[in-house]
Amino acid sequence: MHSHAGVYSYPTLKGTDDGNEFGDPNLPMMRTIDAFHPHDKALPLILSGGVTTILVLPGSANLQGGEAFAFKTPQKPTNSAEDMLVFANLSSTNPDDRYANGGPMWRWAKQACGENPKRSYGEGLGRLPFTRMGNAFKMRENYAKAKALKEKQDEWCRVSESLGLYKPGPEADKKKKKKKHEGKEPKLKGVVHPKGRYPTDLALEQVVGLMRGQVKLNWHCYEVNDLETQMRIAREFNVSISAFHHAIDIAQVTSALKRWSNEGRTPIGAAIFADLGWYKKEAYQASVFSPQILEREGVPFAFKSDHPVTHSQYLVHDSARSIQYGLAEQSVLKALTLTPARLLGLDYRIGSIDVGKDADVVIWPANPFTVGSLPDVVIVDGAVAFEKSAKDATPLVPQPLTPVPPRVPITVDPKKDEFYFKNIGKIVTGDTTVKGPTEIRVRSGQLVCVGTEACSKRNSQGDVATQEYDLQGATVTPSLILAGTPLGLQEIAQEPSTNAGVEKRSHGAFDLVIARDGLLAGGLPEQAAANQGIGLALSVTQVKGSPSLSVSTLFATNHTLPHVVSEAAAVHMVVEDVGKSEGGLSGSYPGQIAMLRKWLTGHLAAGPSAIPLILHAHSASVISALFNLKQSVDYANVQRWVIAGAAESHLNVEELFVRRLNGTVGILLSPARCIPKEWVTRRCLSPPNAYRGAIHAAELFKRYNVSYALSIDPDELASARNLRFEAGWVRRFAGLTEQEMVASVTSSVVKLTLPKWIAQGYTGTVEKQLHVGGYARFNAWNGDFGELNTQLLFAVDGASEKVVNYPVHL
Repeated sequence: MHSHAGVYSYPTLKGTDDGNEFGDPNLPMMRTIDAFHPHDKALPLILSGGVTTILVLPGSANLQGGEAFAFKTPQKPTNSAEDMLVFANLSSTNPDDRYANGGPMWRWAKQACGENPKRSYGEGLGRLPFTRMGNAFKMRENYAKAKALKEKQDEWCRVSESLGLYKPGPEADKKKKKKKHEGKEPKLKGVVHPKGRYPTDLALEQVVGLMRGQVKLNWHCYEVNDLETQMRIAREFNVSISAFHHAIDIAQVTSALKRWSNEGRTPIGAAIFADLGWYKKEAYQASVFSPQILEREGVPFAFKSDHPVTHSQYLVHDSARSIQYGLAEQSVLKALTLTPARLLGLDYRIGSIDVGKDADVVIWPANPFTVGSLPDVVIVDGAVAFEKSAKDATPLVPQPLTPVPPRVPITVDPKKDEFYFKNIGKIVTGDTTVKGPTEIRVRSGQLVCVGTEACSKRNSQGDVATQEYDLQGATVTPSLILAGTPLGLQEIAQEPSTNAGVEKRSHGAFDLVIARDGLLAGGLPEQAAANQGIGLALSVTQVKGSPSLSVSTLFATNHTLPHVVSEAAAVHMVVEDVGKSEGGLSGSYPGQIAMLRKWLTGHLAAGPSAIPLILHAHSASVISALFNLKQSVDYANVQRWVIAGAAESHLNVEELFVRRLNGTVGILLSPARCIPKEWVTRRCLSPPNAYRGAIHAAELFKRYNVSYALSIDPDELASARNLRFEAGWVRRFAGLTEQEMVASVTSSVVKLTLPKWIAQGYTGTVEKQLHVGGYARFNAWNGDFGELNTQLLFAVDGASEKVVNYPVHL
């Protein structure tokens, strides 16, 4: 229901950036059909994800951004965008076609409010609007112009009727005739109209159509004040609103929505994300519980992608994460099918499987809300539009859930207490699995024993109170570790005052910037990550511009103040386009690598093997150049290098093997599900595409014995809490065991990205993997943590204010 596919085509380039027209905040005459590219490489991927219809909207830079068009996603052999339209081969100018397919041929408008228009014009172009007040005035101004035009048109028609220039015909046929002449200029029969020609204005035609009830209004708005203001403006000009899009605060204005409906107006719906937020101030208060509130209050809502903001091939999976927070599966399905169809006015054709509707059907190998589920067959308009060819690495078999154990009260001073966890179903680490029933005992934040006889004996010290937890078969894993992101250094991406800042370097300086010095504990992204089992994070300062080295820091999440486990973890350098942004040596790939070569033969020449060098790059060609550099500066092949990002690294695995680097070079896939969105990621391996028989890079890494771990896109910090679902996704497509899945976000992260003395103290025995730095750190789950319905029961952090931490989702 909210896509920009075809107007922001893959790979994203300046030449295909056609989603926003600038020049004036009110540009309702723009039309996405005029920019839509039917060869967008994202379209086959979107189709393969089971998405058969998309509403392609203009962007949100403008208050009135233009007209949207609804497309079916299969690309046509005619190479025609018009042939992809939902209303293909029907003409709105022919009155007999307006209801020829069972319902009206709706048009769709895109309008926006809040931060985007005022940032695009006030901040970006130095002109009105600078504020939300300016937004409201400019919106009213254009509505007033359209209203004046509509009144002139209505007067013109009244004069025509009064002069007999337009006669609807016999009374019995009046209704039919009115439909036939709707929207057409009446025949003048040779008589000159006293008011001249019918008044029109191409720039206002769509807004007048909106006022006449012929256009569905989709309004990009986030916050309470924005939502109320747009409803106020809509009342003033008697305009209906189909849906508020993004609408982070819409669950807080349900009383206003009911008041709107009680006035006899068409109810307003919502097009929302399941769990995305925090990327700007108006998205900061996002709640994963909004869908449940809307459902309870009777507000229709649809899940959407905002493609390419989120890659809509995975719309079903991304939306289904709301199951984790209590939304029923049928509610998710409805929010992906029937509700968006109704809000678009297309439910007479699409949105459900029913006699007489378009034969748009998706056949899944299992429950579509199982992690890693993608369609086997997609049928559009009765024809097979997509059929999966690659063989699945792992069958879809969701793991059964165990009962949720009761919560045990936390005492005031748990540091003096002992915690005894019994009836553990199994302990799964990256190196081993201990089958239960087994036990764990924690004393003063330290791990005392795992599964030994001593764990079963009550502590004999009379001054220590033991708190006992019956886990009723739950699974225990080490705390998850998120690597290579600015977690703890960034709160709201677009608000500099909430962040530690972006590192910029010039003139080849060699100052080492350490992330620990900028850690900002307690932020919402960090809390959300902790509430999904991420107990440790390896964070690095964001870098822009000239070649720059940064030192990442390992810290524990969910603390009031920064709790540092290792101040210096790895040395990082960003290569590729981010580095090119400031010019200088960083203005080219050769310049970036030249500076790195200088550092590696000078400052970094001595003893870098203990501390990893993490190079952030995506392109297989650049990765190959980095391999060449390593061979030229590391003759003994002892330096530990990691390629982070690594979207195209599956193309380099054979080269790693031939160059004999696979023992000293590892891969940190971030994101774990690569997306061919950018030029440097255009060849990434994502289903349904296959390479050497694999549909995920991790399968090739296993085959060639390349060390790897998983992370998220550093620019999508809101997805940090979904790290465990990413691991579940990779398990599915790479054929990983549960133990390998756990390793990919725990012990493998440690082995790749941390100094040797930390890695050696962590990996190996179960006791080692359940803590880092001497404190017990582990999670208890009521099932396979990669599945959407599995819950984190609690997390143990022996150094935190509460040793046992229960998740409180945001």
